[in-house]
Amino acid sequence: MTPSDLVPARDAATVVIVRNAPHDLEVLLMKRTSRASFVAGAHVFPGGAVDAEDAAHPLPVGSGRPLHPDGHQFLVAAVRECFEEAGLLYAHYRDGAPTSDDQRTRWRAELARGDRMFHQLIADEGLVLDVGPLRYLSRWVTPVGSPKRFDARFFLAPELPGQVATPDRNEITESGWFSPSEALRRADRGEMLLILPTRMTLQALATASSIGELFSRHLAPLR
Repeated sequence: MTPSDLVPARDAATVVIVRNAPHDLEVLLMKRTSRASFVAGAHVFPGGAVDAEDAAHPLPVGSGRPLHPDGHQFLVAAVRECFEEAGLLYAHYRDGAPTSDDQRTRWRAELARGDRMFHQLIADEGLVLDVGPLRYLSRWVTPVGSPKRFDARFFLAPELPGQVATPDRNEITESGWFSPSEALRRADRGEMLLILPTRMTLQALATASSIGELFSRHLAPLR
């Protein structure tokens, strides 16, 4: 393979959302449509490619977390993709007030129709992205030789109180909460397709019994 044959890896961001359950912690997994050009039919975490506007979008001063040294566009892309795919919005009004279910539903529909871009919506509505809960988790790069490649930063985040994850019915057809061990068992039985980064992340999550234990491992500054 010559250098001209290599497909460059596009920057991407992924959000691994977790919550406490009665006997374990659970993670949000979403099934990609069978029509997808990348990992069709696989269960994945919400996420996608970084776009040009992500780097230009400002983060609030004192947002609670150091910026990623490779660029804060990864954090912005993580929040944007999570809202587009899962309907979960890590943002609030400038006075700290939360957004409502009706607002998020309407805004998400506007994005899907192309009425407004995400960053325009955030500015128009007077919202501030909340990246404080996000913790850097890992980095995964699609192997050389793949027809489509991504250089993805994975972030760990807690479930948002009062918000319910729903698939966009376009890229994502199903969503659900699974304990990491149950998701791995389903994959081993052929009931769920997991790509390597998802499987390895679930294996790491399976060693923690609660969000508190899991987040205690990821308190270091973003790197």
